Amino acid sequence: MGLIGGATLGLLLGLAMGMSRRLRRLFDPIVAALHPIPRLAFFPLLIVVFGVGEMSKLAAVSLGAFFPMLLNTMAGVRGMNPVHLELGRSYGATRRQMFMHVLFPGSLPLMLTGLRLSSNVAFHATIGVEMVGSRTGIGSLLWLSWQTFSIDQLYATLTVIAALGIGLASLIRWITVRGAPWLAERPAIA
Repeated sequence: MGLIGGATLGLLLGLAMGMSRRLRRLFDPIVAALHPIPRLAFFPLLIVVFGVGEMSKLAAVSLGAFFPMLLNTMAGVRGMNPVHLELGRSYGATRRQMFMHVLFPGSLPLMLTGLRLSSNVAFHATIGVEMVGSRTGIGSLLWLSWQTFSIDQLYATLTVIAALGIGLASLIRWITVRGAPWLAERPAIA
C-alpha cells in the first residue's frame, strides 16, 4: 500500500513539475531539502503525527517510494525530445492528445525506472520500519535473529527477503511488458 500511495503521488507531482516551470520553481527547493534525508529519520516524526501503528509505518514506506518516482518522472518529462513535441503541435494535437500520445509514452521509460527504484526503496523502508517499530513482520524477524545470534534464522530471513525482491522485480517486468511492450527487454545481438 505504501508503494502504491507514494509512487502514485510521485508520478502525479513529477508529471506536473515536468510540465510546469512554475511548479518546478515552487517545489524544487523543498524536494532538494527533503530528498537527502534518510527515510527512517522521518519515522519518529511520523509517529508523532500519525501515532504508533500502521498509519505511521505506511507513511514512512510511502515517503520512501515517493522521491524516486517523482525525480524519474520529472526527468522523463523534461527529457522529451523537442522534435516529438513540435511534431505533435504541428499536427494540431490538443493538450490532452499531446499528453496521452506524445508526452506520457515518451516519459514512460524513466517512469518505469522510477517505479523499480521506488519499489526497492519502499521494500527497504518496510523492512527498516519493521526492525525499529514492530513486533511482527520480516524486518522484526531479521532484527530478532540478529539479536539472538540465530544464524540459521538470519539466513532464512535473508533468503525470504531475496525471494520477495525477485518477485517484486518480476512483477515490475510484467507491468513493463504489459504497459509498454516496446520497452521490454530484447535479446542481445551477438
